[in-house]
Amino acid sequence: MKIGLFVDTPNLFYCAGKKFDGRRLDYQKLLNLISEQGDIFRAIAYGVQRNTEAEPFIHVLKHLGFETRFKEPREVRIAEKSVPIVQWEAGICCDIVRTLNRVDVVILASSNPNLVEVVRLVRESGMQCIVIAIGIPRDLRAEASRTIELDESILSDKVTSQEL
Repeated sequence: MKIGLFVDTPNLFYCAGKKFDGRRLDYQKLLNLISEQGDIFRAIAYGVQRNTEAEPFIHVLKHLGFETRFKEPREVRIAEKSVPIVQWEAGICCDIVRTLNRVDVVILASSNPNLVEVVRLVRESGMQCIVIAIGIPRDLRAEASRTIELDESILSDKVTSQEL
């Protein structure tokens, strides 16, 4: 079975840190877990790049075999505060749609509820869509073919609160 893997690294970083006291995901362990489902045909990791601070992380991801898509955050005013945000939903959706005819199953590594519609689209096209993340919301669970809730076994042994 050929797998298309789409990883929302900011979402996983935030969810892992929140649930597991600042710990980070180990992306090699994630790939090992996903390889149990079949052969990874394409793996894309999306993320945030402030200046060059994510370069070591991007290097690790590329070494593991990921294509990487990183961009600078934009500043948004919320309640008179400037908050940096990066929105990858459209990019993730486009890459999933572009890959549909080349894979047997889509694995979305994100608990972002804004991705419900692309999960539905994958299912309506007759394919499996597995959502694998931490804290998967009810609406994503309802649309996915299957969900895998990540636990501490997928985390890095290092503890940190540094943002990527």
